[in-house]
Amino acid sequence: MPSSYPYRPLAGSAIRLIRILEAKSPQDAAVIRCKLIHMPLAVSPPPAYIAISYVWGNPNNNPKTIQLDGHDVSVSENLWHALHQVRTWEAIEASRGYGPWRYQDFIFFTRRPWLFWADALCINQADVGEKSREIPRMTTIFSSAYEVFGWLDHQLPPGINHSMLNMTLDKARDMREAGIFKGQEKWHEGFRGTEANLRAMLGVDPLEMAVLTETLFRIAHLPWFRRLWIIQEFAVSQASVVLALGPHIFDARDFLDLLMLFTHRPEWFQKPVELACPVVMQRVRDRYDFHEIRDRATEKEMPTVVGPKEENERNLDAFALRLQGLLAMAANAPFRSSLDHDMIYGILGMAGPPDPMPCELAIDYSLPWPEVCRRYAKFIAEKTGSISFFTRIQPLWDRGATEETRDRIPSWVPDFSHQNIAWLGLPGHQLPDDHMIIGNKVVFSRDGRSMTLDGLVLGTPIALTRRRHLEQKVHQYYFNNEANSFSRIDALRFVEDILKPAADTQGQSLDQVLASWIRAWEHSLDRSIVDSEVPTILHLFKTWIQGRGPSEWREDDSRNLTGRGQIVWRRLKDKTRMKNWLVTPDGRGWMTLFLGEVKPDDVVVAFRGFMTNPAVLRRSRGDGGFQLVGMLIERVPRPEGMWETRLAVGSGFLKREHPWTNITLV
Repeated sequence: MPSSYPYRPLAGSAIRLIRILEAKSPQDAAVIRCKLIHMPLAVSPPPAYIAISYVWGNPNNNPKTIQLDGHDVSVSENLWHALHQVRTWEAIEASRGYGPWRYQDFIFFTRRPWLFWADALCINQADVGEKSREIPRMTTIFSSAYEVFGWLDHQLPPGINHSMLNMTLDKARDMREAGIFKGQEKWHEGFRGTEANLRAMLGVDPLEMAVLTETLFRIAHLPWFRRLWIIQEFAVSQASVVLALGPHIFDARDFLDLLMLFTHRPEWFQKPVELACPVVMQRVRDRYDFHEIRDRATEKEMPTVVGPKEENERNLDAFALRLQGLLAMAANAPFRSSLDHDMIYGILGMAGPPDPMPCELAIDYSLPWPEVCRRYAKFIAEKTGSISFFTRIQPLWDRGATEETRDRIPSWVPDFSHQNIAWLGLPGHQLPDDHMIIGNKVVFSRDGRSMTLDGLVLGTPIALTRRRHLEQKVHQYYFNNEANSFSRIDALRFVEDILKPAADTQGQSLDQVLASWIRAWEHSLDRSIVDSEVPTILHLFKTWIQGRGPSEWREDDSRNLTGRGQIVWRRLKDKTRMKNWLVTPDGRGWMTLFLGEVKPDDVVVAFRGFMTNPAVLRRSRGDGGFQLVGMLIERVPRPEGMWETRLAVGSGFLKREHPWTNITLV
C-alpha cells in the first residue's frame, strides 16, 4: 500500500475502521469507495465492527485500486474481492429492510451500516513504528470484534460446484441442530474408521458420501486455512466466525466440526500435512482461552521454580510456558505467513505477553529473522527448560545465506517458520497436543550464542546408510508431493545397512526386528494394533525385497490388505525411500530425515526433558562444543517395547549405562 495516503496518528485506544460507501450508479459500482473512521476500543460497549480475516497473497500479483477518503489506494486482489462482496450484501440488506430475521437471510448478526477492520487498510503499513505497536493489539482487536469474517476466496475451488457446496453446508447445519457435534471425542471412539457407521450417522448414501468428502477436503486445502494469523483470528473470537466462499457464507465451527468427523477416512491420509491446519486451529481454540490467559496464571500453569521470585518474573515464566505451547502446536501443521517474523508475532498476543514486554522480545521487523528466532528460542529455553524447538532444526534453514553467514548463526537456533519434523506427514487427528516438554536446566553464554544443557551420550552410530546428495530429493518429495519410483535396491540397502545391524546388536532375528518395525507404523494409526495383518505385510515385504515380483513397487501389490493395512504398506515404502538412517549402540534404528549425510564419528545424545527424539551432534572446530546437526525422528523399536514405554516406567536403563553430562551447543 503506498505511503501517500495521509494517515492520522492513532491516539489512545483508538483503532481505524472501514465504512464501505454504497454505489450511487451502475457506473459508480466499478469503484469501491470507503471512509476510514477512528473509534476508541477501550469503551463499554466497544464499537460493533467486523474483523476481516483474509489471505494477503502476493501484493504485486494483479493489485486493485479502491478509493479511501477520496485517495486512490492499492490493495491486494483478494481484499478487493472481499470488500466488493460485502458491498453487494449490504445492498441486499438495504433493499430488504429490517423485517423479521430468517436463518436463510443471515449474512452478519450486526445491523448495517457495517464497519470493518482489515489490517492492510487499518494499520499504516508504511509506518514501521505503528506496525510494531499495532501488531500486539491484533489479539484484542479480533477478540473485541462483534464478528470475525473469514474470506476464503471469490470463486469455488476446482472440482466442486454450487450444488455440492450447498449440500455440504446444509449437512453441517443439520448436524449441529441435531446435536451430533456434542461429545465429538466419544463419537470418534465409537465410529473411528467405520464408513458404514459414518454414513448412517450422516444419513447419506455412498455417492453423497463421496461428494461430502471431496467438497470438505477441497475447501480445507484453500490457502486461508494455512495462514499462521488464522490461529489467532479464529481462536480468540468470542462471537461467531463466519466463512465466505464467493456468495456462500457459513458458520466456521459447523464446517470444522463436520471436517473433523472425516479425519479417519483413507482420503485424509493421502495429503495429511495440509489438512492438519484446521485440526490445529480447533485444538488451539479448545486449549487456549485468551480471555483467561490475560488473568494471572495459576500455580498449576507455572513451571517449577526454586526459591522466591518477583511478580514480574513469575509472569514471565507463565508467559514463556504458554508461548512455548502455542509455538509447538503451530509447528504441527504447515502454516505460512507473508513475512517470516509473523510466524512468531502472529500468535504472540494469544500467550498473554506481559506489560512491559522484555526488550529482547519486542516486535521489530527490522531485525534479521535468524536473530528473532535466536532471541525467542533463548527466552523459551531459559524460562521453561524446553528445547522442543529442536524439532524445527533443518540444514541451511536461513535460505540463501552464505557459508560465512551460516557460521555466525548458532546451530541450535531453530527456524520457527518450519514445521515440526518429528510429526511431518502425520494426519491431523494423530498430531500430539501442545508438546509441553520442560525440565532441562539450560545455561547460556554471556553473548547468548552457546547453550549448555544436560544430556546422555548414547555413543556414535554402529551402522548408518551411506547415501549422499539425497537432501534435495527428500525435501522435494515431501513438500512438493512429487511422485518418485521406489525400487527394490532402496529396500535392500535399508535391510542391509540398518535392519540387519539392528538385529545383530539386539540379538534378535531379522524377522523379529522387521515385524517390530511394521507394528510401530501400524500402532501409529491407532492405539489398538491389528496383529493379524502384520504377518501378511511382513511376507509381502520379504517376498518383494528377495527378488520375487516387479522391480518397482506397485500400489496394487497391497490390494488384498484392508484400508489400514494398505496405509502401513505405503509407509514401509515412504520410510525406506531416500532416507538416511543410523543404528545406535542399543540396537535401535533411527531415521535422520533432513540431516543430510550422517558421519561415523557423529555423536548421538538424548537430552533431559526431550528423550523421545535424540539429537545428532558434530564436534565443533577448536572450541570444545558441538554443532547440532539435527534430530532423530522415527525409530525401528526393540521387540520388547517402544522407546517411550521403557522411559515411562522409570527403568533408568539409560542413566545406568550413560550418566548425565553437560553438553555445550554452539
